[in-house]
Parts: sequence; C-alpha cells; structure tokens
Amino acid sequence: FFWKEMRNLLTLRVRSALVDQDIKKFFSCDSDSHIYVITEENILIVWNLNTNKEEESIPLEGDELLESKSEITGCQFIPDLEATCICTKQGDILLYENNSAEVVGSFDAGIVSMAWSPDYELVIFATQNGTLIEMTKDWELVTEVPINELSSDQEVAEPNPNFQARLSWRGDGKVFACVASAPDQEAKLHIFDRACVKEATSEDGVKMEGTNLAWRPSGSVITCTQRLPQRYDTIFFERNGLRHGEFTFRENCSAHQLEWNSSSDLLATLIHQESPESGNVTTAVQIWYRNNWHWYLKQEFLFGEVNSGEEVLAFHWDEEDPMKLITICRAGEVRQILFHWDTTVSAGLNEQNQSMVGVIDGKDLLLTPLRRLVPPPPMAATTLSTESPIKQIFFAPMSYNLFVIHCNGKLNAYRTMKLPPYLPEIKKPGVKGFTGQGEPPVFDQNPELIGELKMENGGDLDFSLLFQWVCLNDHTILAIFCDIDDVSQMPVYSLIVFEYSLVQNSIFETSRINIPGIPLRLYSNPDTGSVFLSLCSNEILRFFAPDDLSLFTTLPTACSTIQSVQFGKKKSDKFESLDDLDLDSDNENEEEDEEILIALNNRSRLYINGEEISRECNSFAVHDKYILYSTLTHKLRFIDHSLPYSREILETTPQHTYDVCNREVERGSRIVAVVPYNTKVILQMPRGNLETIYPRALLLAYCRSLLNRLDYRTAFLQMRHHRIDLNLLYDHNPSQFIENVSKFVNDLDSPTFLNLFLSSLSSDDVTVTLFPKRESVAASLILPSYLERTGNRDGKVNRICSAVREVLEEIGPNRYLLSILTTLVKSSPPRFGEALEIIRKLRNNERAANAEKVAGNITAESALDYMVFLIDVNRLYDVALSLYDFELTIMVASKSQKDPKEYLPFLKELHELTPPEFQKYSIDMHLHNWEKALRHISSLEDDKYYQLALTLIQKEKLFSLGMRLYRENEPRCCEIRELYAKYLFDNGDCEESAILYQQSKQWEKALASYKHTSNWQMVFTLAQKLNYSEADFVQLATSMANSYRNMGHFDDAAQILVEYANDASQAIHCLAQGCLWTSAIRLCHKHHLEGMIEEVIEPAVQESHVIQCELMESKLEAFTKQFERLKVVKRSKILMPQLASLPVDPHLGDVFSETSSFASSRSSFSYVSMSEGGTKKRKRTKKKRISGKEGSLYEEEYLVDALKKLIPAKIEQEEISSLLKVLLLLGKNEDAEELQTLFARFNALVESSLDVIIAPIIAMPGHEEEQEEDNKMKEKIEAKEKLDRLYKQIPWKLSCLEQQ
Repeated sequence: FFWKEMRNLLTLRVRSALVDQDIKKFFSCDSDSHIYVITEENILIVWNLNTNKEEESIPLEGDELLESKSEITGCQFIPDLEATCICTKQGDILLYENNSAEVVGSFDAGIVSMAWSPDYELVIFATQNGTLIEMTKDWELVTEVPINELSSDQEVAEPNPNFQARLSWRGDGKVFACVASAPDQEAKLHIFDRACVKEATSEDGVKMEGTNLAWRPSGSVITCTQRLPQRYDTIFFERNGLRHGEFTFRENCSAHQLEWNSSSDLLATLIHQESPESGNVTTAVQIWYRNNWHWYLKQEFLFGEVNSGEEVLAFHWDEEDPMKLITICRAGEVRQILFHWDTTVSAGLNEQNQSMVGVIDGKDLLLTPLRRLVPPPPMAATTLSTESPIKQIFFAPMSYNLFVIHCNGKLNAYRTMKLPPYLPEIKKPGVKGFTGQGEPPVFDQNPELIGELKMENGGDLDFSLLFQWVCLNDHTILAIFCDIDDVSQMPVYSLIVFEYSLVQNSIFETSRINIPGIPLRLYSNPDTGSVFLSLCSNEILRFFAPDDLSLFTTLPTACSTIQSVQFGKKKSDKFESLDDLDLDSDNENEEEDEEILIALNNRSRLYINGEEISRECNSFAVHDKYILYSTLTHKLRFIDHSLPYSREILETTPQHTYDVCNREVERGSRIVAVVPYNTKVILQMPRGNLETIYPRALLLAYCRSLLNRLDYRTAFLQMRHHRIDLNLLYDHNPSQFIENVSKFVNDLDSPTFLNLFLSSLSSDDVTVTLFPKRESVAASLILPSYLERTGNRDGKVNRICSAVREVLEEIGPNRYLLSILTTLVKSSPPRFGEALEIIRKLRNNERAANAEKVAGNITAESALDYMVFLIDVNRLYDVALSLYDFELTIMVASKSQKDPKEYLPFLKELHELTPPEFQKYSIDMHLHNWEKALRHISSLEDDKYYQLALTLIQKEKLFSLGMRLYRENEPRCCEIRELYAKYLFDNGDCEESAILYQQSKQWEKALASYKHTSNWQMVFTLAQKLNYSEADFVQLATSMANSYRNMGHFDDAAQILVEYANDASQAIHCLAQGCLWTSAIRLCHKHHLEGMIEEVIEPAVQESHVIQCELMESKLEAFTKQFERLKVVKRSKILMPQLASLPVDPHLGDVFSETSSFASSRSSFSYVSMSEGGTKKRKRTKKKRISGKEGSLYEEEYLVDALKKLIPAKIEQEEISSLLKVLLLLGKNEDAEELQTLFARFNALVESSLDVIIAPIIAMPGHEEEQEEDNKMKEKIEAKEKLDRLYKQIPWKLSCLEQQ
C-alpha cells in the first residue's frame, strides 16, 4: 500500500438513497446492501440500498423492549447471527433478529460503548462505572475487568453519566484498545488482549480525546486525536502504548469519528469545522493517506451545518470493498461513494505532452512535468495552492490547460505550467563528458489562473455532486451525475455534456444522456476524440456527439480502468532487398486504423480488445509505439501497437534470449507514466520512491525513428549513453546508411565518436541476433538474406569501412587520420600494412617539412600510439617488419615490452644482409610468410638460392607456386614438377601424379602411377608409346584384368582380356562371376564358344538362383519378425501411460499382456527424464541405438532403420530381373517361377508395411524432449542425404592448378 502517493483518489460513483426520517448517528450495514438505521423516535429501519426501499420498520421502545427515550450508544450487524445488536446508555442490549426484536441482557451501570471482535465471536462493553464486560455471541459472560487498575482497597466506582470510552479491535482479533476519560481524569489509552488482560497503557501527560479511537486493521498503529493550544492533531500509538507520530488537521476543527478501511491504507475522519467568517459549524468527511512520512488529504466531502438535515452523522467503510465509503446524514440521506486509485497524467501521444502529473493534497496540487524531471515524493516541481480542498483535476487535450474541481463545487481553469527553457549540454575543456550550463533550471512558475467557470443564466447544478470529469476538446467537458427518480426512488445516472468558454469564463449544459446501467469509468482519448464509458454490467458504451451512447463492446468482467489506442498507426520498415517494391503507395481502399480498448479490472486481469492478456497485471500505460504493463511477478512487458491488430502480436512470451519486449523490474513496481516520443518509464516502488528506467524496447523504437529521420548524431548519443550496440546504425537500414554515409560523418563531427563506431563494428546483423523484431504479418514479408541482390553481399565491415574511408579522404585526412587507420584495422582481413604505410608516409612528411608541429595535426608518433591501442603490439611489430622498414619496426618495438638488447642486434643482423631480395627472404622466413619468401628468393639466379627455394618448396608444399615462379627456367621447373608428382603419388593422388610425370616425359613413372588408378585406357596408351612387345602386352593385360576383377570391376576386366590378352574364355568366366549374363552369352556366340554356356554360365546361373532364394527367405523371415515387433513397440508406447487409469476389463487381456511384456523387458525404464550431457552420453546413446536391445529407449528407431535396410534397392531389383530373364532364356522356368514368387511375396509385405515404417517415431513417456531433439537431428541428416542424391559432387579439381 505504499505506491499510491503519485495517484489520486478518484470518485468513481456516488449513489444516494433517502430514508426520509431523522435518524441518529449509529447505523450498520450487511453484505447484502442492507443498512440498519435508528431514527430519532428509536425505530429500527431496515433499508435495501439496491432497491432504495424500506423493508422493515421495528419500534425499539415498548413492552419488553427499551425504555422510553433510551439513548442509543451502539449498533452492529452480526453476520453469523444474521442479527443486529443495539445497546443503550441505560444498559440494555437489544437484538433484532428474524423481523423481531428482544432484549437479551441489561447492565445496571449502563453502556457507553460496544465493540464486536472481527470474527464476531466476542463482544466488549464499556460501562459507565469504568469496567469492561466481555461476552460471547451466545451472551455468556467471559470476564469483567476495570479499565483503570484498582488497588486492593479500592472498589469499583459508581456509574458516572459523563464517563466516556471508545473501543477498537485490531484486524486479527487478538487484541483491542480502549480510550477512556472522565471529567476529573485525563484520557488514557489501554491495550488488552483477547481475554481482557491489560498489556499496556499510554504515558501520562498525553492529552488525548476520549471520543475517538481506531486501530489500523493491519495492526501497525492505533489512532486517536489530541487538541493542543495551537493545533488539532491526529496522533498514533504503537501496541506498547508509546507515541508513533502524528499529523495536524489543516482547519480549525474537531474530529468526531475515525475509521480505517479494511486494506489499512485510507483513514477517514468526520470533522466539524467552524467558518471564520460566519461562525457556522459545518460537517465534512476527510480521507487521508500516508506515504514517505507525509500525510496527503486525498478527498474531502462537505456536508451541511450541525443540527441541520444535511449534517453528516456517521460513516462506515465497507467491510468487503475497501474502496467504498457509506455516509449517513441527519435527514436520512445515505451516500455510497466508490473510490478508485488513478494517476492523473496529461494524456496525448505527441511530443508537446510534458507528461504533467498532478497529485492532490487537500488545497494543494503538486505538479511535475515528468518529461523534464522526476523529483522524489512528496516533493514536486511546483505546488499550486488553492482556496478550498480539491476534489478532482483533469487536463484539456492539446493545450494541456488544467481544470480543478473543488469540494465546494467550484470549477477553476488554469493555463498550462510554463517551463524553463532547456539548457543544452556543452563540452567544457578539461572535463570528461558533457556538463550543463550554469545553475539547474528552476520550476517556479505556477499555472496561471484563467478564471472560475460558472453556469450561465445562474444554473443551480452543484458541481461537487458530479464525478468523473473529462475534457473532450477545447470547448466540451463531460461528467457523470446521479439523481433519484421521483417515482421509483431508484438512482438514475446520466452523462452531462457541457460547453465551456475560457474567454467568457462560462459553462452551460448542452445535453443530458441517460446511462442504461450503473457507470463504472468514463474515459476520453485525446488523440482520437473518442469517449468510452464502462458499466458494471461489463458493457462498454461509446459516446458520439451530441447525445448518442451506443454499445461498443462487452468485456468478460467489469473494468474500472480503461484506455483506447489505435493499432497499425505506423507502417512497417522499408524493404531493402527489392528496390522497386513500393509499400508506401496510398491505398484508397485501406481501412482506417483500428481503435482497440484496453481494460484492467480490480483483480489484475488485463484485457485488450476483449481478450485476456494477463492475470497478474497491476498497471499499464500507452506509449506512442508500445502498450506497457507491469505484473505482480515483477515483469514489464511490451505490446507493439504500431502493427495492425492481430492475436499474435498480443503474445508476450519471450521469443528469444534477447527479447526486448520483456524485462525484469523491482519487486512491486507500478507504472506511473510513460513519456510519449521519449524513452522514459517512471515507476513507483513499494517504498514510495520514483525510479526512471529506459527500457530497451523504447530505446530501440526511438533510435529507429531517429535513424529513419537521418538524425544520426542524436541516435548515436542515445545508443552510446545507453550502451546499445552501435552496429544498429548500419543494420537498421544498410542501403540508407551507405547512401548517407557522408551525412553520418558530418553529423557525428567527432573523430572520437567515429572511432568508437568503427571499432565496435562486427559482421553480425544485430537486427537478427541482438534486437530481432517480434514475428508479425509485416515481418513475414521481409525477404530472407539469401535472396538479397548479389551486389549487397560484400562483407558488412569492409563495406562500411570503405565507404567511411572514401568520405574521410575527401574531407581531409589530417583531422580524421585516426579514423582512417581504424577503417583499415577493422577491415576483414585487417589491412595493417596499409595502416603502417600511412604512418610511414606521415613520418616522412614530418621529416621533409622539417618544421614545428602544426596545432591540431596528428604526428606519426601519436598515430602509432593509437595503432598500438587497437592492435596487439607484438602483431604490429611483425607487420612493420614485413614492410622491410627497420626504422618503423624500431618505433613499434619501442612501444612494446620487448628488450632492446634482443631486438636491436636481430634487426641489425637483418639489415646487413645482402642482396635486398635475400634480406626480404630472411625476414619473411622469420615471419613464416612462406609464399612471400619464395617469391623473393626465386628472383635470385644463383644456384645456392635455388637450393634454398627448393628446400622451402618441399618443406611447405609450395609446388604449384614454385612451378609458376620458375616457369621460364624449364630445367628447374621440370625438377619441381617431378618432386610434386612424387609427392602426389606418395599421398595417393596417382592420376594427377601420372599427368605431371607425362608433362615431364617420365613415361615409365607415369605408367606406374596410372596402374593405381581406374584409368586403364591410359595404361595401355603409355604401353603402346613405350613400344611394349606382344608378350609384355599380354602379361600387362592379364595383371590389370586380375586387379580389376578383384576390385569387382568385371566389365572392365573382361574388356581388357578380350582386347589386349585375346582371352575370350577368361572374359566369359569374369562376366559370369559378375552376374553379367547377357554380356557373357554375347561373347560366347561372338567367339564361337557356345559350349561354355552349358559349362560355365548355366552352373553360375543356378548357383545365383539358389543364393537369391535363400537370401529372400532369410530377408522375409527377418522382415516379418521385426515388423511385428515394431507394431508391438508402437502400441505399447501409446497404451502404457493410460493403463493406470483404465479399469480392469477381461477384453483387454491381449493388450495388457503385450504391454506388460514390453514394460517388463525394460525394467530400468523411468518416466522421469534424467539430465545428462556431454560426449560420453552421445557415445552411450549411439551404442544403444546400434544394439537395439529389446525394450530399450531407441528400440523403435532401431527397428525402423533395420526394416529400411531390408527394403530392396533399385540395383537389387535389377539383379533379380536380370536373373529371371536368363533363367527363362536357359529354360529354367520352374526356378524362375520360384524366385519370382518369393520376391513378389517379399515386395507385397514391404508395400503393406510402408505406412507403419514411415510413421513418426513415438516418444517414450518421460523422454519427449530428448526424442524431439533426435527427430530434428534425423530430419537434418535425411535432408542432407536427399540433397546429396540431388547433386552429388565427384572429385574433379586438380590441385596442381590451384593458386597459392
């Protein structure tokens, strides 16, 4: 209850009823809207507040009832007894129950006060002789004790008619307090426990009144009143009787009743105050609230003078609704006042809105423009003091004039507060960062009073009776009024429309519209001009000028906080990938932006467009781009209303790790205000202080809008201040950035800023990685990256660095030299050499100028220092050395931790080397720049240098580069080629090795290399070239045929035997071995070897038939067994989780036996998924899958894979088809029929089982997540296999042609 000091107590509804009899101050209420009042004639009237009718009227005086003219001292409704207990000063206790009244007890000492415990089990009576009597609800005496302690020789005093006492229980009913006073004694506070045992007494000398007492239900303080010579205070005590603070009434008054509401945050007081002018004493009810040790007067209701019919006699807070107050006047008027905590902030989604917040504190109005400052409560930017307590304030749209309704019915208008000018931040010499100019701004100009708006023609409408005032525009105001129907005596609510003029200070009623129900909340949207009214019947009405109220929507529950916003007001971001795509063209048929209602009820249910968004919302606000709401679980969530309305955008579940639409806030935080077109969100903490946060969602939206407007400097400063990745400057709209890179550099106008931006560049697109937009219809239209134009696919960092460097070089390199160096360093790969070249040129220019340093110019020394800051100095040393500039290298080395005694002799040794190319070779060898070293050493003709080059080529495998460098020197090039061919042969690349040998005319070595390849044609080509004899050809052919036969290349082996060995018989044997029946029969007839058909081919065919039949039978048996097991596994996985809840059914016997056997085979199975990770787990999982143990977690997957392997492939089917044809050709019809029948059975079984095999793997109970991950991985593997089948690359590239 400590976050409401920035909120005002808004009167939601006032409902009046008229008992129409003079009544006494004591009354009581029940939960069924019945009120029990006692008239001046001691008649108990039961009044129904819902129907506004009298239900019972019971005289309390008469036979067996109260004495005539008894003085009532207490009245309380008892829920457990469904009765009303009344006590009198004469000592009688009367109980009204079941439409009758009876006296249930009487005390001779009289009763001055009565208090029932919160659980209504006990009742305490204070008598005139200073004793407390405790009784149960069944009227059994518990105890009787004196209020003041008596000595052993003292007796209880006689009844004193002037004795006063008040009683009050703590909210938990364990203790109660009593304040008692007599004319000859000062009042004292006494604390008793539930058994009437005194625990504490207040200190002497505390001059309190004995007529007022209220214990805060939460138990923290006890409230009394105290009159001092100069002031009148409300004072507080702790349970131990010690003082605990106070606050002073702000009028010359006296309190006659104190009472806390059930939530312990509001203290209501009934006061009598004397007018200094007339001397008349009027009555009022004040409502106070405390926070940060400051007491705010939140509301004051003025009633009539004492002893008049409008005098307020008493009030009570509703026990169930802590925001409902019931008052009763002498003439019988009963008012039910419903309150609601509401933050009054100037509304309007525009940059002129200063988010002015007003906090009511009696006659003072605390004003603060939250756009400019956020002071800690109860402080404020300025305080507007008025003549009378304030009832409500509201702001006019656009002009933001302030209207103040006072409790006396006055309506004042004020001009908006004048704010001091902004003082731009400046950079002072010698001061880090930016600082303000001079003194801070002073907010000392209060809003200027325009005047009091009065009814024209002397209208008699009392503005204090109206509630929920709103300003529609610069001439219209609306308010709600409650009247009583003359016929039905029921309350009638109406919406009154006023026209006002600030020039004439006048206001007049233009229309009065009856509200079809009980109003709950009136709201006006200053941006759209819409007015909405929520009813207690869950309906939302919309007002249309001049006098129309129509149904807008119906909510699931009644909501006391409503607001509207337009969805889809802004267009989506521009497309980058298609230059000719025009999304900004006007669409004549485009619908207007949809206005959606946001509603929050008292049970933390948030609704948008009637759909429940959250069940834990405690506040919400509307920004120009987002709807923000905070939750009871300390989250701040964002909904983007710039997109067209859809159910998907209302989803606030985080979609990724860096989702900016969700963030944590401090426990108990509530939204006070969100500054439009800004990044501020002001939260109030439970302890009362205000905190300003800058959520990433608002910052990104603001920065994106700045980038769209090409305001690069402001965007950069915001991102730098709030530590947003500066890559967003480019990634937000890459093409726009490149087109405006010159403006970007000029806007930043600072080498430091530019260096910061360049040094933070990365290749990642932060709009995808860090700040991705939430999925929406608009986002789904954005083209994927692989469809971007080819011209835009250069490296991001290189593209930015090149564009920025071009601009900087045009501006002039002197000022932005460090930035140019940064662009070179950040390039990919880094261009350190070019950066050092710039420094070397700068050093040379300095020497050539031979003049003093020009102010503002950067020296080579400072540029080098900057390079050392960006790059590891040891790496920079190597780069400097690779430039072969020893002086520059020494400059870099001096910036490092290297020992001069080590690097100076080394550099000197290198410097003395000759010739220069050998010097460069030595440096490159030291730096491991092998290719550069080879280029330098190859330029030297001496043989000793060639030997060094040859050693380097063999060691670092630079054969291709060596052949190119020595291309003009054929002997050396041939030697390198032969070395390369040998290297390739040793590493298994025999075909390329053979080609290189051929180039070197090493025919024997080339032939030997070709023998190890599948290119047998080149083997015999080279044999022909080497003039092999016929015998050598036959020997070579026989050897090659045997090799190819062993490798399974039967067709090639047969061709070699026929063409080069002239051995058709062996070729036929080879073809028969490879089941190439047609080719074998062809050779038999071609070479007149028909006898081999019967001798060789027929036995081979018969053997193949037997093998295929046996293989088919084994496959058929294995497939049938595994397929039946697969069906058992799938059924068991589905049925197992349901078995526990199924009743015993004899018809389920097969299912139970099948499933139980499956479960028993997996005795180690658990429904709880164990978390285990790492390489060991993956290895164990792989072993389990391979084993496929019966009942294991992966058995189904194993069975599916095993069945897929048994399915005949295309080549297998072709083999069967070929075998069937040759069997028929040889006359083996019965064998062919047997094989075909067997293969047809197998194929039919496979076709019937495909539906089961291709069905998704069913997850084992308790392992769903693990199974899902496996399925995803399996899908990726299958997709890769399909891609390989679509386009499978073969080795075609020659390594000797690759560039090095």
